[in-house]
Amino acid sequence: MDLLIVNKTHTPTLSSPTFLEDVANIVCQNRNPEKCAVVLPSFRAVNAFKRAFAKVVGKPSRMPKIMTLGAFMEGNEDFYLAENLEVLARLYAVQINLPEGRDGFTSFLNWAPVALADFHAIDHHLKDALAVFKNLRDIKEIEEWSFAIDKKLTEDQIIFMKQWDRLPNLYSQLHEVLTKDGLITKAKLSRKVAEEGKTNIYEMVYASGLAAMTGSELLYMKKWNAAGKLNYLPDADSFYVDDEQIEAGYFIRDILRDGKISNNFIKTRLHSTPPKIKIIECSSIMSSCQYARQIVSGLSEEEKGKTVIVLPDASTLPMLLQALPYCKEGYNVTMGLSFRETPVHPFLNLINRMTTRKGTTWRYEELMALSSQQVANDYRKDAAHSLHLLAERHAVWVSDELLKEVSDGTFYSFVTSLSSLKTNEADKYIEELGTWAEKIGTKLEDDKNPWVKAGWNCVRRVVSVMGRLQSRHNPCQTSEDVRMLMQKLLGIEKVILLGEPAKGLQIMGLTETRALDYDRVIVLDCNEGSLPRHEIIDSYIPGDLQNNIGFPGRHEREASYAYSLYRLLNRSTEIHLLHRTGGKDGVEPSRYILQIKNHFDPESFTFNMPLPGERPEIPELELNDLMKKRFSHWMGEGMSPSAINKMLACERNFTYRYLLKLSEPTDLEESIKSNTLGS
Repeated sequence: MDLLIVNKTHTPTLSSPTFLEDVANIVCQNRNPEKCAVVLPSFRAVNAFKRAFAKVVGKPSRMPKIMTLGAFMEGNEDFYLAENLEVLARLYAVQINLPEGRDGFTSFLNWAPVALADFHAIDHHLKDALAVFKNLRDIKEIEEWSFAIDKKLTEDQIIFMKQWDRLPNLYSQLHEVLTKDGLITKAKLSRKVAEEGKTNIYEMVYASGLAAMTGSELLYMKKWNAAGKLNYLPDADSFYVDDEQIEAGYFIRDILRDGKISNNFIKTRLHSTPPKIKIIECSSIMSSCQYARQIVSGLSEEEKGKTVIVLPDASTLPMLLQALPYCKEGYNVTMGLSFRETPVHPFLNLINRMTTRKGTTWRYEELMALSSQQVANDYRKDAAHSLHLLAERHAVWVSDELLKEVSDGTFYSFVTSLSSLKTNEADKYIEELGTWAEKIGTKLEDDKNPWVKAGWNCVRRVVSVMGRLQSRHNPCQTSEDVRMLMQKLLGIEKVILLGEPAKGLQIMGLTETRALDYDRVIVLDCNEGSLPRHEIIDSYIPGDLQNNIGFPGRHEREASYAYSLYRLLNRSTEIHLLHRTGGKDGVEPSRYILQIKNHFDPESFTFNMPLPGERPEIPELELNDLMKKRFSHWMGEGMSPSAINKMLACERNFTYRYLLKLSEPTDLEESIKSNTLGS
């Protein structure tokens, strides 16, 4: 229970009441809202509801407990949630002590994340692990796998069967080890809370804007409903909930089939007053971003606050930010990015190349690449000056002594600090890596680039976990093992960007828009493969067995994408759906584009990037006294044929080169070109 202080600077994102304001009005009707809980789909929705509640109440008051669905499923248990990296470390220790345990940590990293994902799915959907991992020969549903007793198995099938037989013991012993230390996985805790079903914490739970839920989440909600303490408030419209043919309403229809949950809160706006929908064909991602720029450039500050740009594909974000017009306050970005999409990823790859090469010198080419990294703000100026001097000396390989001569000390200190990472011992490498990562992290504390800071926090967290893992279980024998482990662990890391404060133009991922409303919505990447995303999820559990035991499959994943898109139509007044018609990736429009064309009457057109303005008039070339003096000197020294040709071809080029003495930066070539060899 928190005290709410009214904020009078609240900026509306919608001209009409938002979904969260409607929820706040219902919560305020409760006599004791401070004894209630409001459960929302995301952190961004939690912050938005606090503002909506303040607007509706209009005075200082006690707030209900406001939380995400994930936090709601944690309950008030006495366990500490184990991070994914910690669980991975514990699984390695467990599997080594089992029969046929494998010492190779490299091979462990190939299968362990897949096994953990299966364990989490079993807990999320309340399945019995022993029943799931039963003998494949006895499962009639997968007879096509040909695991019959009288049939000779292939080598791959034998390997799979051995691993399959280990999975039940891995599952049970992993949770025993975690429980012994007071730890628990997120999925296991969710299951524990749902099965124990304590419903005495709050007087009423307002489940708001929830659609796709796991089996454990649904079970817990049903127990609150059975206790008469659940008010389910879906963010949906009857247009797609009542129509069985539209997959966007799949989850809400499934929840309402119980018959004990009211659907009075569902709106009916799309039947009568749908938003103005525009479907735009763009030739490329750049063209899509330019269209977004054109829209944003014509908006007032108030209109920008009621506009959101939605990116189903996070890889479009860097190009979009470059295309948008300059904004002094910046843009608010809310989405989850893979670590590979941060500037830290190429920086680490470069450092690994430099430190794994034998010898004590550095390649000029890699030093030049190092100077362009976004992590390198502190030494960039000195690096540019040093590299210019090294190029003049034709230094293809650079020693520490030579670098010290040309550097003012900044670039030299950073490069030589990498020498400590040139070791083959795993323990020493992890120790030096931790020290080096902490130094970089300290320098980045005042960095204004959030991607760099967030990406480096991932690195520091992974290095810390690797240190604990190495001290307890010693899985890595060489520094190369450590680098491979680090690469695997960073591959599953996510960087979460939360765009607060919520004012000005918003840029969000598709799932981050849940429960939020805006007048104007611009959705990029409306192509098959991005919307919905085509992904193959690795699993030891065969697909037909997953279907038989009730695991969500492709249909449920695509229904989740459909719901996230369709709910954007609920209260908005203007929707722009952009899809590409060219590029190296798939160019087929999203199936949801075709559905919307079938159900509504959208405006469709092709966007062509605007041509630049007329070429500016170039002033005539005038020679001053100094240039005339140099021209006379040049003629007196003798005129080379190439210089005469340059003067005849382009007077300006000749003037810049021979009279103003302007030249391109010295370019160091590491190898002789074929047309140069022998000259």
